[in-house]
Amino acid sequence: MKVKYIGESDPVYMINSHIYDVISLEEGWYRIIDEEGVITDIVKLEVRL
Repeated sequence: MKVKYIGESDPVYMINSHIYDVISLEEGWYRIIDEEGVITDIVKLEVRL
């Protein structure tokens, strides 16, 4: 699954409008692959359909 981050950019956290690959969903938290191709810690995202 892919998600698009909509929010303030923070180079250490996430970048606005960037599309991230989700590798797992755990109780509403997403484990994503960041810009460098590294699996990040789990992040909480608001989902808009």
